[in-house]
Amino acid sequence: TFFDCSTGWLGYSVVHSACPNEDLRSSEFEVVIPLMFHDDPAVPRFIFAFDRRPMSEVAAILSMMQTIFLCIVLSTANTMFTHDANRLVLSPIDRMVQILQQIKDDPLKATQLGFHEYRREQQAKRVRKEKESKSPAKLTKVYRAISWLWTEEKQ
Repeated sequence: TFFDCSTGWLGYSVVHSACPNEDLRSSEFEVVIPLMFHDDPAVPRFIFAFDRRPMSEVAAILSMMQTIFLCIVLSTANTMFTHDANRLVLSPIDRMVQILQQIKDDPLKATQLGFHEYRREQQAKRVRKEKESKSPAKLTKVYRAISWLWTEEKQ
């Protein structure tokens, strides 16, 4: 189709739009002028205008995917941070407030609370030591079995 733009472009369009600089945004077309031009205004010049809409659409889709990915990453980080803050800061403070409330109600209960807390810590240490002592024993048994099999094969 022949087109005549008000900016002085005159030629044939091989794309769907009649005049690229009027129908397309500046980011959707690219103008290329070959280096072989004449100073004489009577000699026609070649000007190529390429439609870049498919590349713009791909860039837009990739930008949307990047935005969705960042939203997922930030939401996950926020959830993890909130969980850690609750576990490390808010839960101990809440526990202290409950203990202070119990002590306020009955001051003699403070000695019992300290004793129960000490007992709970000792029980946790005992359980931890039992777990540690069981795992090397299992490994020792496995090591002995493997070394016995290995010596049997050599003989």
